[in-house]
Amino acid sequence: MPKIDVAEFRGRQVVGFMSTAIFDRLDQLIRDHDVKTVVELGAFVGLSACFIAERVDHVWTVDNFDVRAQDYKPYLRPVHEAAAADQYGEFLRNTLAYPNITGIRMGFLEAAALPLEADMVYIDGVQSYPAFKQIVEAWLPKARKIIAGDDTQSKVVRRVAKEVCGVTRFTERTWWKIL
Repeated sequence: MPKIDVAEFRGRQVVGFMSTAIFDRLDQLIRDHDVKTVVELGAFVGLSACFIAERVDHVWTVDNFDVRAQDYKPYLRPVHEAAAADQYGEFLRNTLAYPNITGIRMGFLEAAALPLEADMVYIDGVQSYPAFKQIVEAWLPKARKIIAGDDTQSKVVRRVAKEVCGVTRFTERTWWKIL
C-alpha cells in the first residue's frame, strides 16, 4: 500500500496523507454506486478533494483548516510543513482549478447543521471516541448512498464505524457502509 504524500492535479503538486489503496477504494465506491456528490470531512489542503472532484459532479469539503490545532502533528513530515503553515490558502490554491469543489471552513459538527446532503459522506480524521461518534451520528443521515471513511488503523474509528453504522469489514485503512 504505497503512501501518497504528493500527487499532481491539474498542474499543481498537492500534498496530503493518502495511499493508493484508499484512492482505489474511493474510485470503486464512486463508480459502483453512481456517486455524483460527496461531502468530505477533513480536507487538509485538498489532495483527496481533487481526486474525488475528478470523478463526481460536486464535492463539499469541511475543515476548520487549522491542522496545527488537531491531532495531525505526529504525521507532519517536511513535505507537509509548508502547506500546514497556510493550510486554508494552500487548499484554495490547490482547488482553484476545480469549480466543483466548495470548501466550507468550520467544524464538522457545526457544518452538520447546514442543509447539506450528498450521495457519499467521507470522513477523514481521527477524533476521540465521543467526538468521532457524534460526528458520524450527525452525518449518517446526510449520506444518501454511502458513508465511508479513513483511518481504520484507529481503534476509535473501527469501534464507531461498527456501533453507529454496522460496519463489519475494514480494508486498506478504509471503512464504508452502503445505505
